[in-house]
Amino acid sequence: MNIGAGHWIFAGLFALVFIGAMVFAYRSDRQRSPQYFTGSNRFLLGVILIVMLLVVLKILYRFS
Repeated sequence: MNIGAGHWIFAGLFALVFIGAMVFAYRSDRQRSPQYFTGSNRFLLGVILIVMLLVVLKILYRFS
């Protein structure tokens, strides 16, 4: 199956809308019950760092 430009446009728009909905839901939940969200910033930073490390390792592996 060939993936055309329409597929990429749909995937990009879907990702943007999904991320926007998740951010909206997170902010509203965080305002309603902040006791459940202590330390969530550190967790998010950790996830981002792990993903970045995996991307760097994949790039380095490709060149070797």
